[in-house]
Formats: sequence, structure tokens, C-alpha cells
Amino acid sequence: MTESQNNSVVRYTNMLECLADVKNYGSNRINELMEEILFEINGTLKMNNMIASVTKSASAFNGLHLGTDLENVFFNVTEMTNLTVEMILPPQPLGFSEEFLGKILFDVMWNTSLFKDTNTSALLESVVVGVIVENASISNLSNPLIIRFFTGNNSAFTNMTCAFWDETEENGAGDWSVAGCQTFVKNSSVTCKFSRLSYFAVLVSPVQEPSEQNAKALRYISYIGCGISSFCMTVILIIHQKFLLKPSDQAWFIHLNLAGAVLLLNLMYLCSAAIPAVLNISWLCTTTGLVLHFSLICSFTWMTLEACQMYLLLWRPFDVYIRHFTLKSTFVGWGVPALIVLTVVAADKNNYGPIYNMCWITKSALQYCLVMGYYGVVFIFTTGMLVAMIFKIVQIKRANKQTYNENTSICKFTSTFLGLTCLLGTTWGLGFFTIITQSLTTQYLFCIINSLYGFFLFLWICARWNNEKKTCQENSSNSQIANASDNHQF
Repeated sequence: MTESQNNSVVRYTNMLECLADVKNYGSNRINELMEEILFEINGTLKMNNMIASVTKSASAFNGLHLGTDLENVFFNVTEMTNLTVEMILPPQPLGFSEEFLGKILFDVMWNTSLFKDTNTSALLESVVVGVIVENASISNLSNPLIIRFFTGNNSAFTNMTCAFWDETEENGAGDWSVAGCQTFVKNSSVTCKFSRLSYFAVLVSPVQEPSEQNAKALRYISYIGCGISSFCMTVILIIHQKFLLKPSDQAWFIHLNLAGAVLLLNLMYLCSAAIPAVLNISWLCTTTGLVLHFSLICSFTWMTLEACQMYLLLWRPFDVYIRHFTLKSTFVGWGVPALIVLTVVAADKNNYGPIYNMCWITKSALQYCLVMGYYGVVFIFTTGMLVAMIFKIVQIKRANKQTYNENTSICKFTSTFLGLTCLLGTTWGLGFFTIITQSLTTQYLFCIINSLYGFFLFLWICARWNNEKKTCQENSSNSQIANASDNHQF
């Protein structure tokens, strides 16, 4: 390039940093000026906020495979692992004539002020990739253009969507469009397929992390809630004999095992998050993360067994007995989670370790599969059981011919519904809304309600014990009255 051309490139590149120029000229006009200058270069040009390369092609285009690490542009990059962007343009007719060599511009910009749309969309890594043919507008490619963005970790973003810069806006400003774009997201990359040549990027929604003050408040709420729940579950397990009016009661067996799982879950969370010392001891942190995961899915499993038992009590009240119930439920409630975590740690002991300032599952794929996925199945099942139980309760009330106080009935129904919702762990479903909406209110609700799950379970167990005690007393009183009446008649 000549010195004047180089000065022109620098001058027009600086326009990317000046929104006033974009307003005066329009982003599409600035793109045209930039392309005119860049098509004059031979080889690769590197500047502060852009790297560009021009490739010449004969009439029969044989394909192009380029990549860049933002320092250099590389050809045939199949074996390279340190790239930021990779571009593959398969062989196909691009309208090049036999008389002149066609020119293809490949440029990557990491200053995106020129590509601000009406929605002020955020771009992945603030990178825009341009693939342009000189003096031609290419659309409806027979073989799609493939661009791969390497990110290292996609967990900081949500709703990643490939898009191209649509220059058809009348005001010359342009806008991002997803029409005809395909998006494929992996842990460390986003692959896009396009049917045209233009400027491209990945639109993202950054994960909204709570402020330091809110994060600290959420941690303290979790610690306090888990402490209260641990105390309540300890009380239940210590005095559980008082609750067992029938030692062989299947429902109480499930209640107590759920209480044990929740106690273990709360204690392990407090140990993992509140004792920094375990983070510095590899085997101890691995063990803590493993037991924390085990106790969590144990809790979910016993919630599922609670749903099964409650369903049987309402829909099959005279056929609830299950042979070898204790053995079967123990295997499902404790054995299945144990097999899962042992398989995970046997595959790779580093699957558990320090992450997010606590000891937990270290790989995001396992977190989604063995926590979110596992609970997703539990949530669907328990929600279905909850709907069936509510339907049956309403059916029983309608069939009851006795008069009752309407306000009292509504209050009892509401308390029953809320109690069942908590008992079956439906409130853990707030975790899905927390991930989707990133709402601070939802995060507070999730921490408050689920850290106090043990306290709510304690209230449910006490309420049920009180109701059963009253029922036993009423039955005993009725039996005594009947016996006295029979003796009097005799």
C-alpha cells in the first residue's frame, strides 16, 4: 500500500470510534469507503481495531478457508487451536469473470461503534466479521458461508444468535437481522451459517450478575435459611419416635428420609460455601462437592417418592401397601443418587472441585445434565402429581354433602395447596425462571424459599402429626361412646 492509502485507512478506521461521523455519513456509506480502501491492499493489514486480508480468485472459485487470532490471518487453519474467528466459504459460483481476478475481503473488527442498531444489541466479544466480494452483492449462496467464533466459555451469555448487518435501511444506518441465519452453540464456540456475504456477528444477552451488595445479601440469606432448616430437621430426626403413631406407616418413613436428605444438603452447603479451608485441600473439596451433589439429588428423589405416596393416599386409599416398601424406597431414594455420583467421580475425579467459591460440579455440561436435567424430570413428575391431587381434593369436597363455612374452606384449601407445593419441591422450579429471566426478585425468592425448605417441611410434619393425633383421639372417643351405648342397651 502507498502511504496515502495507509493514511486513508487509518482515517476511516478512526470513524468507528466517532458516532458523530456515523450520524453524518451513515454507517453504510462509511462501510463503502472502507471497502474501497481495503480492496487496494495486497495480503494482510493489521490496525488497532481491525485486521483485514484480501484474497484474489479466478473465475472458478475453489473455496476459501481462513482464520485469525486478531494478530495474523492464516490460511487452511484446520489444525490450529488458538483462533478467535474461523471462516469457511465453500466452492461455488461467485460471478467472477475470466478477464479479471475477483477479490474477496475478509476483515475482523473489534470496535463495533459503526454497527449500532436501534436496539443497541450486544455482540459476542465485540467482534464483527466481514466477508465481501468487490463490486458485488452476494446473496442466496448455494453452499452456506460458515463462520465460527471461539469464545473460551459461553456461560457468561444467554440467547446467542447469529446475525448479519442489513444495509437496506433507508436512513443508511443499517440494522442487525437474523433472517436466514443458523446458530449452533457449544461450550467454547458459536458456529454460524449464512446464505449471503456481508458483515456478521453473534448477538448476545449478557448474564446479569447481581451487584456485590446483592450477592452478599443472597449469601447471608442462604446461610441463615440453611441454618434454620438444619436445626428444624435435626429436631425432627431426634424426636421422630413421637410422630410415629404407627411404626409401619409408609408415609412417615418417606417424611423422615426426606428430612435426613434435606439436613445433609443444608449441612454440606454450609460446609462447602462457608469454610474456605476446604478449597485448598483437593481431596476434601472433591469429597464435599460429591456429597453436596449426592444430597441434592437425594432430596429431589425423596420429593418424588413423596408425590407418589400422596397420590396413592388420595386415589387408592385402600390399596396403598407395597411389599418390601422400605427396601425398595431406600434403594430408589439413596441408591440411585449414589450410583450417579459414583459414576461421575469414577469417570473423572476432577468433575468435583472448587468453582464459584465453593466445592461443586466443575463442568457446566454436568451441571445442566445432572442437576437441571435431573430436577427437570422431577419437576414435571411432581407437578403432574400435584395437579392430580388438587383435582381429587376438589372432587372430594364437591361430593361432600355437608355444609361448611366457605371462607374456612378456601383458607384450608389454600394452605393445603401451599403445603403440597412446598413438600413436593415445586418451589425449586424458581431456579429455571432465575436462569431465564435473570431477575433479582426471582433470585431473592429462590434463596429465601428454598433455603427455608427444611423449616417449611418441619411445619408440614408437625401439622400432619397434629391432624393424625386429633383423628386418633376422635376415633378413640367415638369407640368409647359406642361401647358405652352397647353396654347401656345390654
